[in-house]
Amino acid sequence: MKVIFLTALLIRLSSVFVIRTSYVPDETWQCTEVAHRLVFGNGHLTWEWKEGLRSYLHPLIFTIPYMILKVLHIDSPYLVVMAPRVLQALLNFCGDVLLYRLVVKLYGHPQASYTTIMQLSSW
Repeated sequence: MKVIFLTALLIRLSSVFVIRTSYVPDETWQCTEVAHRLVFGNGHLTWEWKEGLRSYLHPLIFTIPYMILKVLHIDSPYLVVMAPRVLQALLNFCGDVLLYRLVVKLYGHPQASYTTIMQLSSW
């Protein structure tokens, strides 16, 4: 079990540095751009934000790493881009662990290992 968790963590964190594409533009315009504006005072807001149609709940998660970078005065462009990706990788890893535990409870360890492998190999 420890091996599968360490593998999952390694895959999730390595994807931060290996994958250079954006799957959905909204991940920028509806999340990190808004969090950047909240912390650093600049950034573009789409009309949904200007009209008050969006909730700040999701972007607030990403203000945490931005605040850490700002307080420590290490808010370089590279770290500002990578910090939310690392946080999202860690959140995805938590989902992997919870999925594994759920499948163990429902079907047993062999199926949980198989399910986790399938989850991690689905790009």
